[in-house]
Amino acid sequence: NSKDLYDVIVVDAFSAPGSVPYQLTTVEFVSSLNRHLGNDGLVIVNLISAIVGPRGDFLRSLAATYAEIFPEVKVFQLDPAIQPKILQTLFIIASQERLDPSFTNEDPEIALYLSGRWRKGFDKARILTDDFAPVDYFFAKAIY
Repeated sequence: NSKDLYDVIVVDAFSAPGSVPYQLTTVEFVSSLNRHLGNDGLVIVNLISAIVGPRGDFLRSLAATYAEIFPEVKVFQLDPAIQPKILQTLFIIASQERLDPSFTNEDPEIALYLSGRWRKGFDKARILTDDFAPVDYFFAKAIY
């Protein structure tokens, strides 16, 4: 019910694969985040998923869901050395404003994180909604 606008909203409610509250993954939820952001605000989502293959279905659907609301959606690996088919820590960054495409920084640690940007698209993924959010199914495929 807050009327405040924020520069950054961090979604860090996914403690492990299989324990994701689906209500925090839907286009309706993402729309509510957007309503609480200032014009140049960012949403940062911390999640565990693979990027490619069946184990990456959750990431691809979540990124596509954010792209329904935000024109700028980027995905970063915490550790770019991890193979994209392995479950790992990822970040989705979403914004209404164009993000700096260089993704560079003079600090070596930050530069390493920024180098983990996944450059391939997430087309053909299902948008998650309050009526369709098979998050448990995605994680069953990823874990088993």
